[in-house]
Amino acid sequence: MKRMFALSAILCLGMLASASLSAQTTKPKKLTKAEKQAAMMQTIRQKVYSKDFKVKIVQAMPLRSGARKLDPGYSLRVKGDSLFCDMPYIGDAAMNMAYTGAQGLSFNEKMKSYSAVQLDETRYTVFLRVANMEDTYDMQIDLFNNGVVSVSVTPVRRDAIGYAGQLDLPREAKK
Repeated sequence: MKRMFALSAILCLGMLASASLSAQTTKPKKLTKAEKQAAMMQTIRQKVYSKDFKVKIVQAMPLRSGARKLDPGYSLRVKGDSLFCDMPYIGDAAMNMAYTGAQGLSFNEKMKSYSAVQLDETRYTVFLRVANMEDTYDMQIDLFNNGVVSVSVTPVRRDAIGYAGQLDLPREAKK
């Protein structure tokens, strides 16, 4: 009987100690919206200046027609001095140009120029120029503190076109 009492006393003390320790353990602080946006801006800054980011393209906005939602899989990636572009082109070619539209904006080319600037506390803007066999493209990529990305493409021989997308981040960075 004494053993049973001692055993139950030890179990009770163990449960109390466990409850006390778990009550003392603090949960991670939930970040405020401003803190999340500041963290996102730091991530964007690091990616923009290291020339290493990818955008998932979800919408095309041609110059002469309405916006179009795109199937998943389209993207734009800056990696070092190269641009990996896989986006559809919807628009008109310039007069007196034999344009088949076969390639769209699908190419992997070295960038001719690249510059980045933080325009305000909510976004970074990247300006770049790239050329392939079909055309030369000036691009402006706006990366906002909520992960939304806007891409404006101005070709020399075709109509301008815009795209909307989301910065592709590892799962941990999105939190």
